[in-house]
Amino acid sequence: MWIKSTLTVLGIALASAFALPASVSAQSAPGTTTTSICDGSDAYCAALAGLADLQATVVELVPDVHLAFSLNVKLQAATNAVLGGQDAAAIGQLDAFLNEVNAQLSSPQYTSVSNIMKTKHDTVKNSIGNIH
Repeated sequence: MWIKSTLTVLGIALASAFALPASVSAQSAPGTTTTSICDGSDAYCAALAGLADLQATVVELVPDVHLAFSLNVKLQAATNAVLGGQDAAAIGQLDAFLNEVNAQLSSPQYTSVSNIMKTKHDTVKNSIGNIH
């Protein structure tokens, strides 16, 4: 429990350390608060909201703390790339995220988790592709 709480706090601390546009929203893990900064009305905000949601999903569904941290580092790098206007770099980080999901969550017991991550990955990647 302590490790999952630390990751949740770390995720919130990382998200709040960056100047996000005024309305990105993500579902928080149970017992945490949600920060609303982006309403998702344009591709930029949709991409940031999707990345924040994917980070929260990793914290909530990935049981191994080291894997969850590794996945969220890639998602944070993708978020930083979007914020910096580096869409190709963001997509590269998302692809690295998906490769790790495929490699680490391929066993039958993680099929549902893997499918959720893949679907959310595709949604975010499409949002980033729609920027500009």
